[in-house]
Amino acid sequence: MSDIALSVSGLKKYFPITVSGRGLYREKRLLKAVDDVTFTIRRGETLGLVGESGCGKTTLARIIARLLPVTGGRILYGDTDVTNLSAKQMRPLRRRVQMIFQDPYASLNPRETVREILSAPLESMDIGKAHEREAKVCMALDYIGLDVSFLDKYPHEMSGGQRQRVAVARAMISNPDLIVCDEPVSALDVSVRGQVLNLMKRLQRERGLSYLFISHDFGNVRYLCDRVAVMYLGRIVEEGTKQDIFDRAVHPYTQALLSANPVPGVRREQRVLLRGDAAAAVYIPSGCIFRTRCLYATEGCAKGERPLVPLRRSDGDTHRSACPRYPGL
Repeated sequence: MSDIALSVSGLKKYFPITVSGRGLYREKRLLKAVDDVTFTIRRGETLGLVGESGCGKTTLARIIARLLPVTGGRILYGDTDVTNLSAKQMRPLRRRVQMIFQDPYASLNPRETVREILSAPLESMDIGKAHEREAKVCMALDYIGLDVSFLDKYPHEMSGGQRQRVAVARAMISNPDLIVCDEPVSALDVSVRGQVLNLMKRLQRERGLSYLFISHDFGNVRYLCDRVAVMYLGRIVEEGTKQDIFDRAVHPYTQALLSANPVPGVRREQRVLLRGDAAAAVYIPSGCIFRTRCLYATEGCAKGERPLVPLRRSDGDTHRSACPRYPGL
């Protein structure tokens, strides 16, 4: 069995849109939500994905879960290429990659009980017989710290934390290799967030799960993740271990994100303030996509692509950045 749970290479998702011009003129363009993204996630590993709202994180998550078709590139679950499989061909592979959505209020069917919600994946994937499914549902509830009295409850009868625990149970009940987590704790209270994150960490330790963890909260990312990828305008601009990103960040965008994270004792004048706003995904700048906001941009930044390149350091080359002119180079 491959040591890789997920591998994506050159992944692209473009949406054709029509934009208004002068007068009645309208122009057809491509919105590049995800553009040439490449990374791997090993078994038992958690990759954190961070970036501003609108940078393409959720679109990338939905492509990986095959909820959206791709425009280009490849998606491999282990050694299996699922990029262009039909819905029928994907059905037996669905159990390998599951997803936890951001809002527990909207991701659970309000007309179904917890028993029906947790049984649905087992029935659709034809896993076990009726009595075996019931046993798996009860076992899943026990794993997430809820007793069997919740089996006949509806989502509106539970708290937000309990609902998200049920969403976690639904994702892991088919025993997947990878769970895509799209901001799974952002809608929860701080104390409940810790409980859900601890639950996810325990499940990973006991079952060898891999996670793609999308979040705006750097505290959650630092606690749960092994590696971190930073996304801007549909592309990954820096990737490395969490120590690389949090302690040795080199891309100006990553540095700005980290400085915006509230830290006790850090004065406002020590923070990195960017100029302007992010460019629209239909009007991506030439050369370095971050140059229009970068404090260190030069004329040369407008020329040529800026791919991720390894930073040759004594501690290895797992740290990659798309900026060749970071301070201190």
